[in-house]
Amino acid sequence: MWALPKTITTKNSRYLPRFQELCERHAFKPTWLTNYEMAECPGFCEFGRDVLRRGTGEIGMHLHPWNSPPLTDNDPKYQAYLIEYPESVMNDKIRFMTELLERRFERKMVSHRP
Repeated sequence: MWALPKTITTKNSRYLPRFQELCERHAFKPTWLTNYEMAECPGFCEFGRDVLRRGTGEIGMHLHPWNSPPLTDNDPKYQAYLIEYPESVMNDKIRFMTELLERRFERKMVSHRP
């Protein structure tokens, strides 16, 4: 079983521009695989929109099913992999995250990491 932290933060988003600059120096375009918390983080969204606007990277989906809406009663407790959910729940979670990211970044999601 995974050890779920008591509080999930997005403090690390403050350090992403430094890594992005390194990538750009070496002509590398990273794919920023984005989970629900980061998609809700104003600082990350601003960073991601800038990366997309300048064409220096991509935003993709990284779905943590145990804390990505729509939540089920057992999500935080069992921290299951996405494939362990019923197909209808998987589809709902994927649809929710895809729509959220596409709204935040005004781009179609083409990369996904479960």
